Amino acid sequence: MRPLGWPPGLDRWLARPRVVPALLILAVALRVGWAVLVPNEQVSDFAMLRFGARALLVGDGYLSRETGLPTAFHPVGYPLLLSAFWRLISPFAGPTDLSARLLNAALSLAILLLTVRLAHSRGGATVSRRALLLMTPWPSFVVGIGLLGTELPATALVIGLCALLDVERPGPVRWLGAGALAGLAALVRPTFLPLGLVIGGLALWLGPRPRSTRLALALTVPLTAALIVLPMTLRNHRQFGGWPLVSTNGAINLWIGNFDRATGGYLNPPELDRIRARFAPGDEAASDRAVRDSAVAWIGEHPLRSLALVPARWAHLAVPDGETLDLTLFGIPSLRPLAHGSRLTTIVLLAPLYALLWLALALDGWSRLRRWRLGERPTPATAAGFAIVLVVLAVHAPLLCVARHQIPLVPVALLSLASWRRFPPRRARELAFSARKP
Repeated sequence: MRPLGWPPGLDRWLARPRVVPALLILAVALRVGWAVLVPNEQVSDFAMLRFGARALLVGDGYLSRETGLPTAFHPVGYPLLLSAFWRLISPFAGPTDLSARLLNAALSLAILLLTVRLAHSRGGATVSRRALLLMTPWPSFVVGIGLLGTELPATALVIGLCALLDVERPGPVRWLGAGALAGLAALVRPTFLPLGLVIGGLALWLGPRPRSTRLALALTVPLTAALIVLPMTLRNHRQFGGWPLVSTNGAINLWIGNFDRATGGYLNPPELDRIRARFAPGDEAASDRAVRDSAVAWIGEHPLRSLALVPARWAHLAVPDGETLDLTLFGIPSLRPLAHGSRLTTIVLLAPLYALLWLALALDGWSRLRRWRLGERPTPATAAGFAIVLVVLAVHAPLLCVARHQIPLVPVALLSLASWRRFPPRRARELAFSARKP
């Protein structure tokens, strides 16, 4: 079998003095250019998040666009960030979509730079140049700039978490900072609510000596993440009477992933609307409980059917992200007829690249697991990256999945693809992927 690896000629081209500066300039131009030149309207969830940010900006609290009442239906993290940014630039510009897209462009550039830094730590200049080549035009981080959603800020936070732990021996302050970033990521995307607990487990395993310090970090890192989330939980309890940790739409995602016609992807079934219609518009916690109880009852009656849907849900998560371009074009009236066709075209064109991306991630995980069994411990940054992947897969196993949910995983997978050395290895102890020496 001929081993798979990066073409030597491509690595030699990337090593030329002008290539890296040119790629950086191109990355900036693509992101800023898209933010300025593609004025798409915000639709669906994105319009609701923008409305919530503007309500926070003027001091009205976090309100629903549909009812004008206090809400927790969408997570508050991105609206908080957007309203704070608008307040910061208020002497110079108003709360416009253009300024929000420029903020997203800055987040996308931050993700690129953090990913390149992690790649350099993992495998040196060669791997970092490969990561830069992959990240520069990656569609989700260019086209996604136009959508005022949670994907880019959540990705920046979790990749920032990995970068914070990207030192030889992270001290307690870095581990606690990682816990805080996990809490902020949960406010942006509740998918990451378990991440603080998982990072605490990594601190127990890979944290600084003595063991008492590790035990203390295993407790305080999740506590730090919980303290970040706690104010929103208390606000939700005062407002709605229940205990929604961050948002009240998780039960809907669970229900759509578990009913008679569930496919693993997004649907808009009328049965769900009938359950929610029994409650007043502002009674989000009671509606959330009723939807969750219905979903749990279905799972209890059909446990094997729900379990059999897990691969289908993950397949929707892994499919090439044509949804981002679809939603962007749908927000441009003159291009709206092309929206749904663009999704299929994107999936077909990018399918080989995405297949290679997820294959690299899976083989990298297998390779590192094998090396761990041979006595090599992973670096905290690498372990955190794979923890992010496992948290997303575990949380989405019972929920509906769409392609945009994969975006926080892409930089981690791109690190695996950029560090691909050769597969299969010639010897049992040969590293199939580049890695920093222990």
